[in-house]
Amino acid sequence: MRAKFTILLIFFYLPLISVNAQNKKANTFKEELNYFRFSLYTELDKISSEKIRNLDFTENKDLAIKIDSFLLKNNKQISEYQNNILEEYTVFDFDLYNYKKIENTNFDELNSIYVQYINLPVYKIAIINPFAICENMISVYQSTTYSTAEYAGSIMKGKIAQAIIKTIKTDKNEWKIIINQYYFAYEFSLNTETNEFNILKIYKRNE
Repeated sequence: MRAKFTILLIFFYLPLISVNAQNKKANTFKEELNYFRFSLYTELDKISSEKIRNLDFTENKDLAIKIDSFLLKNNKQISEYQNNILEEYTVFDFDLYNYKKIENTNFDELNSIYVQYINLPVYKIAIINPFAICENMISVYQSTTYSTAEYAGSIMKGKIAQAIIKTIKTDKNEWKIIINQYYFAYEFSLNTETNEFNILKIYKRNE
């Protein structure tokens, strides 16, 4: 149950115009996305808190239709939105020389949780920010490996301290994401076009 809770003259100026237009377009979609998600409050109010807690949204089919329609209409913009977010973190760098890869982790089980929920419209919109997908997977891993007290403490530490992130573009819409939360570091892959997502490695800091 806890696991439930738990994207230069003509030659000089043209690229600049293109970049500015692209940024403006990205900002316009971000604003549209924010307002769309804000509008979902009224739909969520039609569902009991208990059912929301259990990820049961069958009480309001209009919610799923509304989200699916938005996602389908903006499929290309969503991929660009995610790529723009991930691009911002390509400038950061750190190594994991003081970390050791954790062996024998059941990644198939962890990744199956993503596959289980990715077709739910509410889940798709909830993890539209690519880092939200990663945070969700980290939360699932921690909730199933930590005690309740350790898990609560880890959440609070994460609220006070700050993880460091770096991203590596491996193909047109394919990314490697590394999130270092000091005690542990997590490596993911994400394709922003197909939504294929996997947790690849987990590292533990050497004591």
